[in-house]
Amino acid sequence: MNNKKKKVLLFIDWFLPGNKAGGPVTSNVNMVEQLRSESDFFILTRNTDYCEEKAYESIPPNQWTQFKEGVSIFYFSNEFLTISNLRKVALEVKCDHWYINGIYSKYFSILPLFLSRFNKDMRTTVSARGMLSPHALAVKPLKKKILLGVFKTMGFYRNVGFHATNETEAVEIARQVGRNKGIQVAPNLSKSVVSEKPKETNKITGVLKLISLARISPEKNTLGALEILSGCLNHSIQIDFYGQPYDLNYQNECEEIVRSLPKNIRVIFHGSISPDLIPVVLQKTHFLFLPTRGENFGHSILESLLSGCPAIISDQTPWKDLEEKGIGWDIPLSEPEKFIQAIETAAAMDQETYNKMSQAAFEFARDFTSNPEVLEANRRLFGI
Repeated sequence: MNNKKKKVLLFIDWFLPGNKAGGPVTSNVNMVEQLRSESDFFILTRNTDYCEEKAYESIPPNQWTQFKEGVSIFYFSNEFLTISNLRKVALEVKCDHWYINGIYSKYFSILPLFLSRFNKDMRTTVSARGMLSPHALAVKPLKKKILLGVFKTMGFYRNVGFHATNETEAVEIARQVGRNKGIQVAPNLSKSVVSEKPKETNKITGVLKLISLARISPEKNTLGALEILSGCLNHSIQIDFYGQPYDLNYQNECEEIVRSLPKNIRVIFHGSISPDLIPVVLQKTHFLFLPTRGENFGHSILESLLSGCPAIISDQTPWKDLEEKGIGWDIPLSEPEKFIQAIETAAAMDQETYNKMSQAAFEFARDFTSNPEVLEANRRLFGI
């Protein structure tokens, strides 16, 4: 019996200590953490965070760094990140399995996919990270349609496996790549549960504290969230936005709406937040509010539920039937009046009602996180 650990080469634009790229970083951090005892991970990434030019301090670029046991990272500087250098580093480490995050990144998606065609003995998996979903393809659609057409014509995906985080994403991937073989479904792994009970948050009837843990962007529907809040004329409501702005124009549009909101609504934009601080801010929050246009997983939703924060979200995520479960609401984007009703119901809650909902949210998330089938699906993804 061969007990030698497998070697996985992971390509991703941004990784720790960066935190501004959101879900893909969280997904990979959790996956690596839970599987590194059984596979050695070698990670190729940038030495800057998402939307940042400043390099990470105290991290030497352009060399392998031991991140922790079972995990080594090569942080490319902008100057060193060339086709030839990435090819040299990727091939020298001689891994059994290449795991490519995303579809459109020149250096961390397209180039690795091209290079993988010349190594038939190596297994290659592409994690689409929701980039082949209808809502994602609606952003710059012509450019993406042309690129995907070139990939299919040149046979880039012919001998490549795909990682889908749920059955819906598997169908979306099959539709775009023209086949349904070689697509494995493995839900994203979450952090290990460290608490045995949810937070205790003071809930006063008529007062509501909401939180958004997402980029300020069209995909996350920040503008739509503010437009919904403009219809909440009752109760005292505060929402704290934690997330990197998509661009200055979009941020300005959001701030323009904020200036016209009724006086009972208070909005605070905090910018990006360190993952370590998310549990701290959730301690002071009643509900997550995320009318997103689409999530292939939604780590912020799970983390909020795990902290005992029920969720008011759109129906464009894998988290369904929240009202039936007593842990929030998932509402169609075409029905903004139902979002307003949910928010005002949450604001009118008393302490006892809120405590029951908070406990239910925690127990649901704890059971999901502790599900051994999720870990097994990820182990199968890497042939463990």
